[in-house]
Amino acid sequence: MNESSDQKTVIQFFDFPSAPTNVHLVVTGSDNITVTFDEPLRSNGAMIIKYKIEWSTDEFFTSLSSDVIKSCFLREYIIRNLSVGQKCYVRVSASNMKGFGETNVANPPYCTPSNWREFSKTSRTNICDLRFEEIQNKIFNEREGNGMNRSLDGNESSDTPSRRNYRRSYGNLRKNFRQLFQFYPRLAKSIKRGLYLVSVIINSDRILVTNEDVLPMVEVDENYGHNLLTDFQWFMKLTFVWEDLKSVRPKLERCSSATSFYLRMKLVQAATELQ
Repeated sequence: MNESSDQKTVIQFFDFPSAPTNVHLVVTGSDNITVTFDEPLRSNGAMIIKYKIEWSTDEFFTSLSSDVIKSCFLREYIIRNLSVGQKCYVRVSASNMKGFGETNVANPPYCTPSNWREFSKTSRTNICDLRFEEIQNKIFNEREGNGMNRSLDGNESSDTPSRRNYRRSYGNLRKNFRQLFQFYPRLAKSIKRGLYLVSVIINSDRILVTNEDVLPMVEVDENYGHNLLTDFQWFMKLTFVWEDLKSVRPKLERCSSATSFYLRMKLVQAATELQ
């Protein structure tokens, strides 16, 4: 009883911690967003022991969902299973032995989960509704122009010289890709284990290389994690803002404290250098 009373007395001298700082949101999927934050400026006498993440579709948080991160070292959280195209407001609070302190709303205060189809105003249905007959007729007319005729049963006639040349050119191109290190031995000697961003420019059956007989490339990082595929899919979305990479890079650097954004920032940096 005395130990319990002493603990209560000690806790009474503590105050609630201040709000976490640098709360940021990033859309990381079609139905999820990632929250990153830093520890509070003041813990008010007691160590931070956990964080609470609260999110809502209402900016006043009248109806909300929440989760608790029971680690003082983990300052990143992924909110999953969100509705596509709907705003999600987020705020974060910290807790010491006395309890949770005040909350801090994210900056920006909300994010809208989306995917590339929402961004480009297209859908899988629209793509499938293309006029197949029109495309087929264009292909048929192109073949006729190249001297390739069809028989009445729909089968193609024997290969024409142009068709054989196309297959030979395509075969050479595939062979060049398969034997790239053999054709350009300097390429194999110049790289080491790691992650690289490479530009492959093809003209007919030829591949563009630099004066040093290597492909244009920039080293991204010596190491890469198990989320490489997810990060690369995110990187492909940057094609929508390819000309604005220099303005995107400073925004990512603000999130550099989050480990999951480290590789993405390196990819953007490599793409900028490659440009």
